[in-house]
Amino acid sequence: MTDKIIYTAENDVIVIRLCGDFVDYSDDAAKSGMLSRLKDKTKIIVCGEKIAEWDSSLAVILFKIIEYATKNGVKYELKDIPKGAVDLMTLAFKVDRKPTVAYEKRLPFFDAVGSFVVLCYDAVAAACGFLDSISGSFWRFCRGKAARFQLQCVS
Repeated sequence: MTDKIIYTAENDVIVIRLCGDFVDYSDDAAKSGMLSRLKDKTKIIVCGEKIAEWDSSLAVILFKIIEYATKNGVKYELKDIPKGAVDLMTLAFKVDRKPTVAYEKRLPFFDAVGSFVVLCYDAVAAACGFLDSISGSFWRFCRGKAARFQLQCVS
């Protein structure tokens, strides 16, 4: 199996040449060795003129290189990398890695129980008030004292 990641180091510059297909690329030894070779370098050049086919595994490799470079203040350059992969890297770094999660502050137990009891009391009081007004209206209707609706009142 030929190496798909070829390293050339000159002084403080390392050139990483990506060759062949990067479809389902899973050479973990090559990926882990890549970051160890980047140490003590001031510039990283990634050349991809010989990339045939690629998928997200190429994106993972590029992401690791760019992430290492930005964290350590190393300049990097991407040469002849497929446009889709460069666009994917642009989107990958726009996404917030640790989005803030809305923290729902809960009331202490007795405060929650008290709030629930007050809410129930208010609901029962409203229901009783409604039943009281309905029973009063029904009682007036039965006694014949209910207000009569007449058409001449409307016009």
